[in-house]
Amino acid sequence: MLATAEKFADDIYDYFLKLADIRKSYAVCREPARAALGYKCISYKKKYTIVLIESDKEIIICEFISSKLLNW
Repeated sequence: MLATAEKFADDIYDYFLKLADIRKSYAVCREPARAALGYKCISYKKKYTIVLIESDKEIIICEFISSKLLNW
């Protein structure tokens, strides 16, 4: 079980590094509360949602949550 958790952590860390591509821009969240704050949402493996703030020079990851917890 520990090996599975370590693999998941490594995979998500690699995915975070891919998000840093300056050629990409991400969509604003569909959830009204997060959209009002200007957050952007990205799905990860259809089970999780990454909520972030995107600027010209950096990406700040605010939340990593289960997609089931989002209410529209």
